[in-house]
Amino acid sequence: MRALARGPKPLAVTGFGTAAYRGAGDRGGRVLEVVEYDPETKAVTLTPSS
Repeated sequence: MRALARGPKPLAVTGFGTAAYRGAGDRGGRVLEVVEYDPETKAVTLTPSS
């Protein structure tokens, strides 16, 4: 989180530590994945939570 917050763009953390949305229970362990954007390749990837 600290590394992301030091970046040039604002960082928003929403629902940290929770999966409080409709259908989260159906997704199992994938509910807490983090979406990361790579500005060089323009790729959006999912980073599994540990």
